Amino acid sequence: MLCYGYIMETIHNHMDQVLEKKMRPWITKKITQYFGEPEESVIAFTVEQLVQHIGATETAEALRPLLMGDCDDFVFKMWRMLVFELLSAKD
Repeated sequence: MLCYGYIMETIHNHMDQVLEKKMRPWITKKITQYFGEPEESVIAFTVEQLVQHIGATETAEALRPLLMGDCDDFVFKMWRMLVFELLSAKD
């Protein structure tokens, strides 16, 4: 139970910082690689999914029409990175 409390506190304390310093640049890079240029609307939508705490399944469903076959891999890697960055965030 204490571990859960620590994880939730870490997520709450570091989410904004991780989103702007780590996730937004990564998402921008991957979307630019996929489309050949930065698609700001797709980037903003993807970041907003994380801000709103939308789950991986729902995010994948929303992005599937845009990313097609690469969608599941993209969402998996994005969530893996998000968890890693949140758990490695320092106070």
